[in-house]
Amino acid sequence: MAVRIDKLGDKANELINRLIADGEALPFFKDTCVHIIDDTPYTAADLREFISLISYKDVQNGDTYPRSEELAIKYAYLLEKSSARLGPDLVAIQAIHNVAQAAHVLFDDPIIDRRVAAAISMLISVLYTEEQLCKDIERFALKQYRGGSDLQ
Repeated sequence: MAVRIDKLGDKANELINRLIADGEALPFFKDTCVHIIDDTPYTAADLREFISLISYKDVQNGDTYPRSEELAIKYAYLLEKSSARLGPDLVAIQAIHNVAQAAHVLFDDPIIDRRVAAAISMLISVLYTEEQLCKDIERFALKQYRGGSDLQ
């Protein structure tokens, strides 16, 4: 079953569906989240660790839902407190907030493929555009073809 995320264009939807078909959507999501966090001046070590440890089993059984909710609330609060300040810090905090919200979405839908696709789409921000998402999926797919992702 093909998944369609309305806010994304045809190319992004096609690439995400290819990841899903190949069983690579969650590894791509994890890899991308870690890179987004690492590209900000904040460590967000708790969020980074949580994401790096998520497995398909976690997504299926929902055991990590409470932790994902806790992190989503934490980073929403941080974003709210920081929203008075404009500038690159706010953009970086927004990116981390998006990652936390996306990780939480992994547990929101009864159909796992839709959850992962929705979570991937939530990563899009000022710092991470849909164009960059498409490039990253293509690069990730090529890397998988050649021999493995950073996070499995």
